[in-house]
Amino acid sequence: MALSGPLPSFDAPELRTMAASRNFFTGGADVLEGSWNLSTLLLNSNYMSCELTDLDNSTNLGQGEFFDPVSRTLKIRLRTVLGFNLIDDDDVEAFENIALSFAGNTEMTTAAGDLPPSSTGRSTTVDEIRQGKHGLFSGHSNSKELFFITLPVLLLLHAASIGLAVRTSSRPDASFRSYLVPPPPELRKAAMLSRVCYACIRPMLGMAALGLLLGLLNGLTPTVFSTHGCVDPLVHVSVASVRASSVYQWLFVLGSLVGLALSMAAFRSIARWNEEPRARRVHAVLGVLASESDNISAIHQELVGVWYSNAHGLPCLVGVPRTQEPDALGVALWRRVVFWALHIPLAFVASLPAAGYVLGNNVPAGSGWYYSLLSNSMAIALFKVGFNSALTPALAKKLAMFKHASQEQPPLATSGTAIPFFKTQVVVMLTVEVMSVLLAPMVAVFLLDESCLRYYLWFATDLATLLDSWDIGQRGSEAYRQQFCSRKLVKDYQVVWVSILLVAALLQTTMRLIMALPKIKAMALDMAALKCCSDQKEHDLFSATLDHCFGLVGEISHLLSGILTIVVFGIVAPVLLLLGPVVIWLTLCSVLWVSREQTHKETSEKALVQTSGLRLSMATVEDECYSKCWGWFGAEFGGRILVHPPIRVLLAFGHVGNTAHPRLPAQVGLDHGLGDFSGDFLGPTV
Repeated sequence: MALSGPLPSFDAPELRTMAASRNFFTGGADVLEGSWNLSTLLLNSNYMSCELTDLDNSTNLGQGEFFDPVSRTLKIRLRTVLGFNLIDDDDVEAFENIALSFAGNTEMTTAAGDLPPSSTGRSTTVDEIRQGKHGLFSGHSNSKELFFITLPVLLLLHAASIGLAVRTSSRPDASFRSYLVPPPPELRKAAMLSRVCYACIRPMLGMAALGLLLGLLNGLTPTVFSTHGCVDPLVHVSVASVRASSVYQWLFVLGSLVGLALSMAAFRSIARWNEEPRARRVHAVLGVLASESDNISAIHQELVGVWYSNAHGLPCLVGVPRTQEPDALGVALWRRVVFWALHIPLAFVASLPAAGYVLGNNVPAGSGWYYSLLSNSMAIALFKVGFNSALTPALAKKLAMFKHASQEQPPLATSGTAIPFFKTQVVVMLTVEVMSVLLAPMVAVFLLDESCLRYYLWFATDLATLLDSWDIGQRGSEAYRQQFCSRKLVKDYQVVWVSILLVAALLQTTMRLIMALPKIKAMALDMAALKCCSDQKEHDLFSATLDHCFGLVGEISHLLSGILTIVVFGIVAPVLLLLGPVVIWLTLCSVLWVSREQTHKETSEKALVQTSGLRLSMATVEDECYSKCWGWFGAEFGGRILVHPPIRVLLAFGHVGNTAHPRLPAQVGLDHGLGDFSGDFLGPTV
């Protein structure tokens, strides 16, 4: 029998055992205050909220054993009637007294914390999950850490990086205002990343307006927790707290359709701004010039000579006619199959933090230090961003080489696989990020969480044994609860998604500005020039173009992954929709700032060279080597030709992610009409 409503008042001193697991109880547990004889407390998997009462006077809580009242009463009655013990003591079923309150109660918190210091009550100390563990702040610690620590620190770092960039800039119009105010339209189209950002600005503004309306709708809709003041603000404006009525469901479906239309408008806008068709034509012309340079006139020979040399910088396909290249007839079917199959282990490794985060929030606190680390939302966000930035690009390159049957990077101009080669890398990185950031959280919560299939008990055998003895250790399909599982996904991962977007909007843009500072840039160029001259490389622009293209692959995949996170989960967590324009705008500002700085430097040095009458052909070997290693224009131009977003894959992920939205209200908010709890309670010793 499922019971609902708040806990009723009763004779607290007489209460010894409270077993109310896996029901629909709401509100706080203040009625337990004064339960001095309480020894067992089972309140897990309900809709309870607010701070759990300390129960410091309940010294027997979690101590000793609880004997089955039916067996014990029968033994006493038979002994009174018959005069001897018909039932032995060993035949009376006994259970170990336990305290289990926080598991499954997503909005139940504790008053303990480190800022300000606050002691841990007995109810938290003896709880099988918490075991005295508390966060940095009391109450909803993860959200408070996000708003009071993570966000201010990232804002300060970003403001400091902007200040340094403005202070060290050589442009006369450099200022905070010029950083945040958009430049002329022609500059917005200069780089691929800025084109993607600019294409998404208007749809993201529409999504932000939709997010504001959905947040207000969720905040004004009655909550299943019945106590607005105790609910996490982030949860309160999401679908995780909504008690959905039929009117709400229709409004939610309408909002989902509007969100779908806006997301598809964003993807179509990216497709319209895509330069891949033009880039392929330009690349074909350059390929002809490079492969037939022997027939070019002497004047043109000088112009394309550098490109021709760099085009053959690696030996993998030198001297092979274009018609004999491996990809001339397309990629073999078996290579395509194996290529996609190899995504599985890569995505599995990238998804491990998602499973660790769910386990860290479910297993007992003393299970290991690594679980404590994995339970921190910011640590998970940084790990995901770090993995996708450091390891995934190298693995994506290996997969692209396998798919296109190349032992090395194909020549940039003469190879027909150059553009597909980089596009394949973007597809790999985007697929891994989608699986680790979008798909893995849903699978991990569904399989492991207390509110879903509860397979986290495989990793907490002692707790599983204890719960099995109380017949509340269900796992698998019998443990699944329709009105709890989807809510827990939004509750647990909303902070992680927000943290990932903040890292993308503030930390990654900060790093982009820092790496573009003149002194940092000069140090990098000096190291590149030193390496270039010491190795006696002749094709340094080739390497510079490759490095720029590989970096651009990572930046585009990260940006597209963030956009997909916003459009897929923004409907159920509207705060993500509000962050969308911020992420896009700050990314656009940083990219355009770096581009304008480099363009200004290029223009200034070109004017200096023209004034002094110098020509590259008359330069010394050292100057030529340094100039080639530094060649920004060649790298930027190569990036615009070779690297492009995978429009079809992006549209496919967007369609798949948005199809589930109209069905979510039925999963998270339907009221089954359980009635009021009062009158159904079985007494103080359930």
